[in-house]
Amino acid sequence: MTELKPCPFCGGEARTTIVRSTIPGYFRISHDAYCMKCNTEQRGAETEAEAITAWNERATPSADLTGWVSWDEIVRQEADRLGYNVDDWDSINGFCLFLLHKIELKTLHRQAMAESTEVESE
Repeated sequence: MTELKPCPFCGGEARTTIVRSTIPGYFRISHDAYCMKCNTEQRGAETEAEAITAWNERATPSADLTGWVSWDEIVRQEADRLGYNVDDWDSINGFCLFLLHKIELKTLHRQAMAESTEVESE
């Protein structure tokens, strides 16, 4: 089997996965290739070999990205600001999910505090 090339965007390791999709009355299996580091995806191939070929033959970005900041870098900067080390997590996505959960908990706490203040003032 042909080996997957590194991600053309970040150089990260690429893998393939089988995706099982269902909607009422229908079932579909497809094969995706994706980057383990930045989560770029090549989706919807009929076979693993087709997913690998599509990933390996994809055009590399040719745009000048000078002045742009990668999502990875933004997350790392925010983690540093909050006192976390992203490298302590399984992935950037894992850290992002943690942050979203933390933000959701803070929002719920603020709402509960606001509601308890309203009840006390009545």
